[in-house]
Amino acid sequence: MSSKSIIVATPYSADLNRWQNILSDTPEVHIKAHAPSLMELFDKVEHGPPNVVLIESGLCATDEFELIVTLFDALDVRWLKFTHGDKLNDGRDNASQLFKNGGLFSISLTQDDRLLIGQVLSTAYSRQRAEPPVERMASATSRRFKRIVLIGSSTGGVDALKNVLSKFDADCPPTVVVQHTSQGFGGGLTRVLGRASGARIKPFEPNALLRSGTVYVIAGLPQHIVLNPSNRPYLQTCSDPPMDGHMPSIDKLFLSCVPFANRIVGCILTGMGKDGARGLLELRKAGARTLSQDRESSVVYGMPSAAWSTGASMQQVPLTAMGETILREATL
Repeated sequence: MSSKSIIVATPYSADLNRWQNILSDTPEVHIKAHAPSLMELFDKVEHGPPNVVLIESGLCATDEFELIVTLFDALDVRWLKFTHGDKLNDGRDNASQLFKNGGLFSISLTQDDRLLIGQVLSTAYSRQRAEPPVERMASATSRRFKRIVLIGSSTGGVDALKNVLSKFDADCPPTVVVQHTSQGFGGGLTRVLGRASGARIKPFEPNALLRSGTVYVIAGLPQHIVLNPSNRPYLQTCSDPPMDGHMPSIDKLFLSCVPFANRIVGCILTGMGKDGARGLLELRKAGARTLSQDRESSVVYGMPSAAWSTGASMQQVPLTAMGETILREATL
C-alpha cells in the first residue's frame, strides 16, 4: 500500500510541528508540504495535488476558501478542517456549506493522537463521494447570439459560475464575469472555471476586444473594469474609488454598459450585499434582458434578493437552469 500525501495548511509553525509529531510513526501517510496561506495552498495543490489537505480553521474564514474547495473537488483532493480548541465548529468559516470530498467533519488538535491519526487515515483512504456529472451543452452553432452577457457573483459564486459556464461552449456569446475575491486569486479562478467550460476562459486584459466563444474573468484586481461602448466593445480599467466597498465593482461594469443595454443580458448570482443591483436596474430600464438566481439555489441570497426586490431582475432562475436561460436570452 503506497503512502498517501498530505499538505498542512496553517500560518502557525506550531500546528505544522504538532502534525509532524502526530504522523511521524504512521507510514500510511506523509506530509509532503506546508502552505502558510491560501494563495500558497492553491499553488501547491494545483501543481502537485496531495491526497489530503489538513487546513487550519482560520484559513476557512474568507470567500477565497470557496475557490480552494472547488479546486479540491476538481482534483479529487480530500480535506479536513482542524481547530485549536474543544469547539470543532468555531463559527468563523463557511466550510459547512462547502463540504465535498473529505470535508466531512472538523477535528481538534486537542484530541487524542490516536483519534487524529484514525480520522486522517479514514479521510486519506476514503472513496470519493459520487456526484452527478455536470452536463455540458452541445455546440450552439445553430444559434445566433445578439447580446453580450454580463455576470456578477460573490459568496458561493465559484460553484455557481462553474455550473453556469459548463453550459457555454466555443460558440457562446461574448461574456464578462465579475467575481468578488481578494487580489491574487483571479488567475486561479480563471483556471478553475476553464476546467468546467467548453468556452475559452480568459483573465482580464487591458483593451481586450470582446469575442464570441470567450468568457473574460474580472476578479482580484486593484481597479474597476468597464466596457467601452464602441462599435466593437472592449474592456478597460477605471481609476474611480471603490463602490460600496467593492473593487472591482459589479455595478461599475453594469453601469458602463447602459449606453448599449439593448445588446446586453445581465445576471446576478449568489452573493452577500447588493453589488450589481443598481447597475442591473439601469440596464433593464435601458432595454437589457436581466436575470437573478433564485433563493433556493443561492448560497447567500443577498445580491439576487436586492436585484429582485428593486425590480432590476426580470426573472428569478434556479442555478441548474441559469446557463441555458442566459444563452436563450442572448438570442432575443
